[in-house]
Amino acid sequence: MKLKTLCLICAGLFSSSLLADHHDFDRQSFQLGYERLDIELDDRYEVQGNNFASATYGFKFTPYFGIELSALIPINNKETGTLFDTYRERTGEGFSVDSFSDIQTDTYTNSFEHDVMGNISLLLDLPVNDKFSFFANIGYSTGSVDVRGYDFVDNTPAVNLEDALVSGTECEITGIESECGQAIVEGITTYDGSGFSYGAGVRFSFVSNDNISIGYNSYLNTSDLEVSGWSVNYQWNF
Repeated sequence: MKLKTLCLICAGLFSSSLLADHHDFDRQSFQLGYERLDIELDDRYEVQGNNFASATYGFKFTPYFGIELSALIPINNKETGTLFDTYRERTGEGFSVDSFSDIQTDTYTNSFEHDVMGNISLLLDLPVNDKFSFFANIGYSTGSVDVRGYDFVDNTPAVNLEDALVSGTECEITGIESECGQAIVEGITTYDGSGFSYGAGVRFSFVSNDNISIGYNSYLNTSDLEVSGWSVNYQWNF
């Protein structure tokens, strides 16, 4: 539903742009960028330094006003913690040294797993001269984040296998949670939202009509999900 709403808004704005007067200036642009975003979930905790690549198409009605359609693609998931599970596997029948493997370790990583975010915004350009301008935008964005986490207490197997075989239980020998009446619990919570976005920054032109922009953006400022941070973009105008 959120993506459908975003597409309808895009179609409406693009249709309006086709009715605008034609002027002698660069009306379309495409830019690639990098965004380093801080994400706050449910007003409770924040994870900083999430890395996104961005791709943006721009259409200008006049030298000062236009629209931009952006997709923010996660570069990597953000790891928030690591848990280790040590255990021995049973490799044979009976209770002998040859019936069990050496101690092994599995790694479980808690993480933020990002989805692609979409944004549409109205753009205001305020040129200072041919090489430098300020810009601001306001729009609508949608996106989601999955929080993956694990919950368990590592049951460490006995270091001395021979002694454990004499007096230990299966749990003490292997350290496997299921042998000890416990479990490794995995949980995934999805935070998603849609809402207004805004941003501002500066733009530098240095090669023909191409330019570099540096700005600050705030996306998805809702009670469940807030995303904001800095961006750097290279823009081609045509």
